[in-house]
Amino acid sequence: MPGEYLRDELYHRLSFGPKTFDLIHLDLLDGLWYRDLIEPENQWISPGFWRTLGFDPDSRSHKVSEWQAVLLEEDGRSFDATLKAHPGKPGKPLVHELRFKNAAGNIIWMRCCATVVLNPESKPVRMLAVLTDITALKQEERRHAEMSQESEALRDINKRLRREVKHRKVAEKRFHHVFNASPNGLLLVDANGKLLFANRRLGDIFGYEADKMVGMQVEDLMASEHRGIHHEHRKSYNAAPAVRPMKASGELLGLRADGTSVPLEIGL
Repeated sequence: MPGEYLRDELYHRLSFGPKTFDLIHLDLLDGLWYRDLIEPENQWISPGFWRTLGFDPDSRSHKVSEWQAVLLEEDGRSFDATLKAHPGKPGKPLVHELRFKNAAGNIIWMRCCATVVLNPESKPVRMLAVLTDITALKQEERRHAEMSQESEALRDINKRLRREVKHRKVAEKRFHHVFNASPNGLLLVDANGKLLFANRRLGDIFGYEADKMVGMQVEDLMASEHRGIHHEHRKSYNAAPAVRPMKASGELLGLRADGTSVPLEIGL
């Protein structure tokens, strides 16, 4: 097959050319770990691993204690448990994500892809692990997860607002229905005496279309003799609002659109 000669050539270079191996573990891999499973205290850790963590490789040894000192304890326990449960068969690599503390004390994520080497009696004797720095990938995954959570929160807020708007529209529709169904003239004014709502019956009483009355001043609906002091009465009422009647029929006159007067009885 095309390319097979390159594989054979690589085999040959790795067997007889240390420079090729140095090129791989020094320049191409983030870390390489070769461990004796018969005597687990013996292992070889590539200089690239220590450089990835920001350490000077010359200041590091190949002792297990140095490896364990930078590996998060819980990840170490998890890796050992996974290794013990691994079937130890060629072609079945063990893949595990590990967290290390670098020289600055920050977390570095590495994907460990390990394979077990068997002796002629099919007994596991060595473990070869390739370590790949996946910190940037983990940070990106975390950023996407946070964005997803924010998006979900925004969707929940949007749903809640839609429900509130829907309920408000239903409530307003019911309010308008009751407001307009009243046999009495009803109006709603603000603290400055501006009409906010007026029902159909009020429009009939004063000779206006009800929706055209919105924005008028309440004094516009009064006979001229009552307008002068009404704003003072309005201020007094706003200071201490209470349900009460105003003048009896015949004593309070309203002003219709055509200029004629209409006697009123008002409840506040």
